[in-house]
Parts: sequence; structure tokens; C-alpha cells
Amino acid sequence: MDTKTNQQTNLENKSMTKLRDVLKAKGISQADLIKIIKEKNGIEFDKGNMSRIINGVKTNFTIETAKIISKALGVKIDEIID
Repeated sequence: MDTKTNQQTNLENKSMTKLRDVLKAKGISQADLIKIIKEKNGIEFDKGNMSRIINGVKTNFTIETAKIISKALGVKIDEIID
């Protein structure tokens, strides 16, 4: 892997580290987050998709998704993504 690709990968993973940190600090699991989102918004997230977002694998999700996640956690969007 070249340096540019490695740096890009690190930045992408860093973007969701904040979300993982918030979940950990609040003692909320991925399953809990999915349940909270369903209760608050009536939206059912796919477990695999949520996992990819939390782990920084999927970084091209919509601002609406970020809003839904941040609302469920009771935090501002900039607290979960860069």
C-alpha cells in the first residue's frame, strides 16, 4: 500500500473513531444504537451497515444518516464525525 493510500485509509478510519468513542463513553452497543434509532425515528438500520459506519469502513453516508445517529445519541454531529 502506498503512503497516499495509507494516509487516506487512516483519515477514513479516524472519521468514525469519534462515533466509536461516543458509543463507548455512553456504554451503548451497536445493537442498542439501532434500537434507539428505531424507537426515536421509526427507522430500522441494517446491522451490517451500522457496523461499517461505526468502524469507519463506510464513510460516504448521508448527512441525514449522521443527523439520525447524533440525535439518537443526544450529541452534535461534529461529536461523531470530523
